[in-house]
Amino acid sequence: MTLYYFHATARCATCRAIEAHAEEALHAAFGRELANHTLAWRPLNVEEADNRHFISEFQLTSSSMVAVRHDPDGSRQWRRLDRIWPLAHDKAAFVRYVEEEVAATLRGAGR
Repeated sequence: MTLYYFHATARCATCRAIEAHAEEALHAAFGRELANHTLAWRPLNVEEADNRHFISEFQLTSSSMVAVRHDPDGSRQWRRLDRIWPLAHDKAAFVRYVEEEVAATLRGAGR
């Protein structure tokens, strides 16, 4: 599974906090999965040419987080974590939300 954080080149303090809080949540709750590569954390700039395809692929309209589960048959399931912005200034709620969404994606409860 991969958790992407898509952002632009110019980033505000909230964008940077979202990335930092998500990374902190992942290391605290999913350290084992990160270590054994069951889970990957990938912040990406969608303004870079190689990453622009993600905008249409995941229907991105702003900085966004997307959890993608890669199934053994080659298919994938994904969920966009649309509540990251409303929760950005409530770290505890933000962390809980990210943990719940990542856990659900790891279990296979996709889109």
